[in-house]
Amino acid sequence: MSAFVNDIILVECLRRANPKCREISIKQYDCKPLTITPGSNYTSEIYGVCVEFECDGKTQNEFMVFKVPHLHKLYNQMQKAGVYEKENYMYNTIMPELMKVSSLSMLPKHYCITESQVLILEDLTKGGYFLEDQKQWNLEPSILLLNELAKFHAASVKLHQLNPSILEPISTVTLFREDVVVAIKKRVYPYLMEILKAEGFNQQVLQKFAEYREKIDCNNIYQILNREHSFGVLNHGNLKSNNLLLKKNHSGPGSLKIIDYQTCFWGSPIFDLLYFFILNVDCNVYEQHQHKLINLYLVTLNDSLSNLQWDGTYSKEDYEVDLEGSKLYQIFTLLFSSVLVIRECIPGFLHGDPLSVPSLQEVEKIRKDEIFGCRFINWFRYFEKQGYFD
Repeated sequence: MSAFVNDIILVECLRRANPKCREISIKQYDCKPLTITPGSNYTSEIYGVCVEFECDGKTQNEFMVFKVPHLHKLYNQMQKAGVYEKENYMYNTIMPELMKVSSLSMLPKHYCITESQVLILEDLTKGGYFLEDQKQWNLEPSILLLNELAKFHAASVKLHQLNPSILEPISTVTLFREDVVVAIKKRVYPYLMEILKAEGFNQQVLQKFAEYREKIDCNNIYQILNREHSFGVLNHGNLKSNNLLLKKNHSGPGSLKIIDYQTCFWGSPIFDLLYFFILNVDCNVYEQHQHKLINLYLVTLNDSLSNLQWDGTYSKEDYEVDLEGSKLYQIFTLLFSSVLVIRECIPGFLHGDPLSVPSLQEVEKIRKDEIFGCRFINWFRYFEKQGYFD
């Protein structure tokens, strides 16, 4: 049995989950590593724990997930970046305060965090939730996500009004760190240029794409040009599909949970929105329904702000300003999305020991990958149509 699971910590979790129970005793428990799709998890080992216990003489079961920090080469980098500390602060401090502001159904149940930084959460799969991992989202789940995200953003705005200092410890960006940006510029850009040449893009487009590479650094990715308003929210920061769990009802997606809060930061909501769209949503779906999706988010956000008695709005004009001024962020998010697929095509890419430059056969394999085409090529063509490479 794993060293991080024991009767003491389990009883503590069960008491928090069953506060009305006077006496709790563990009958037995089972701990198993959970199978995670390649590319789904960078910072932790995930274990499922099933506990059979007695609560005031009545036998019950509780299903938990233990999120254990990786003890490998990336651990020190992640520790230095503050991802474990940030997520712990989110669950211990921010989320309880957000729930006082507004009832947010998208937040998973949190039991506790141990001294060794093991985070213990509910096992959402036992409640019927599942990962739409590595798939391109269609309209219905995208609408569901935007509704829940808008409520989360609105609650964070109200919390910031009530207690701005509580959000200061997690205000900075942790996802696109300098080492990540440098690695993508040096190692990913050359492969992508070869793929784009093979896809038939003309020299002007390739030259403009290369110019973006020269402009990108970790200090300016999150800068928005010509931004006159100051509206900000608590961004999740990493809304990729494997952090989004859906539960279906008889007619389609019924509810959603958002996990992994290691990369939260304060800033324009444009960052969460574009990251979600580019990494998850089918480009054709986005192109056809983008106005509906954005308007739905804005209506839900502003209605929620009004219900929380916050005097202000985030208008369509504000969104358009942020969209126009965030092209560098969009391009880098597109690069980052390509990495997630390349890591599956070439195991170990940008993770663990450095690899040599892929062979021509490997580059061709990446180019022909269906998910890579949906996630990178289609979105690149969309940006081309929007004039990003003129």
